[in-house]
This record gives sequence, C-alpha cells and structure tokens, in this order.
Amino acid sequence: MSEQWISVVGYEGLYEVSDRGRVRSVERVYHPGRPGTPARIKPSRELRPDVNRKGYHAVKLYRNGKGKAFPIHRLVLISFVGPPHLGMETCHNNGNPGDNRLSNLRWGTSAENVADQISHGTQRNKFRTHCIHGHEFTLENTYHLTQNGRPRRMCKQCCRNREQARRQTRKASA
Repeated sequence: MSEQWISVVGYEGLYEVSDRGRVRSVERVYHPGRPGTPARIKPSRELRPDVNRKGYHAVKLYRNGKGKAFPIHRLVLISFVGPPHLGMETCHNNGNPGDNRLSNLRWGTSAENVADQISHGTQRNKFRTHCIHGHEFTLENTYHLTQNGRPRRMCKQCCRNREQARRQTRKASA
C-alpha cells in the first residue's frame, strides 16, 4: 500500500501530512526579501520531528513568518479524520507515542485514554504503593475517586491531616 499525503488543515499549500505519520513541506516559489532578486523555488522536504520526554513527536509549522509547534498525532487525525468533538483527545491504539500512523490513532475521551494506558502498562501511577507523604495505599486508607473523568486515588490519612490543619487555622484566626 502506498503512502497517502494530504494537506495539513490551516497550512494548505505549505505542508502535507501522510497516513504513516510523516510531515513534509510542499515545493513552492518564494521571493527573497531584497528588491530586485529573482524568485526562487524552495524544494519539498520531510520535517524532522522533535521528541519530548514522554516520546511524543511534534513539528513546527510556519505561516507568514510565524511558527507554531503541533503534535504529529493531532495533525494526522485532524487532516485525515477531521477535528475532534468537544472533550476528545488523541489515543494511540498500541500505546507507543511515537507511532503516528493513521491506523494506530483515534479520537477518544480522557477516560478511554487512561484505560488504554492501564491496559498497555504505561500509566505512571498504576504501580504506586504509597502516597507522596509515605502512607500506604491500602483498602482501608484509600479513597477511589473520579476527577475530570479520570480515576484517582487519595490517601485518607492525608485528607484527615489536611482537615485537621484547616480546623486549627480557623480556630487560631477566630
């Protein structure tokens, strides 16, 4: 199957993105800033992505002399599938943030993304056994909450300590 290229939404005629997760500039004619210099052709070239510490790839796209960085996975989905509905984010089906092929990407909710992270074993708090203050996460000492659609654990001992500190502050100010 051959690679399919499509214009990047908002950057038509300047950049294209492929269904394999690659981004390239489009060959175009440009005029150097000095008066009297002839127009030149800027050849097409593949952009080299920056990789952040979590492994996500991004490229910087320029229009009218101003640059803006975009995650490649979003460029692929927006260009091939369309913009996300409110509250949707990009999900990598195989859990690899560097795999930006269209077949590996989909729009999903935050909760679906967290569920994917847990099933792929990439969720950073899944194996945490103690809270930041050193209290163990046991059944008796843990609240299981959902905050902004995401599962969360809270240490009951830390909650009690915070409430006790609040009461003492109110007493002292009264």
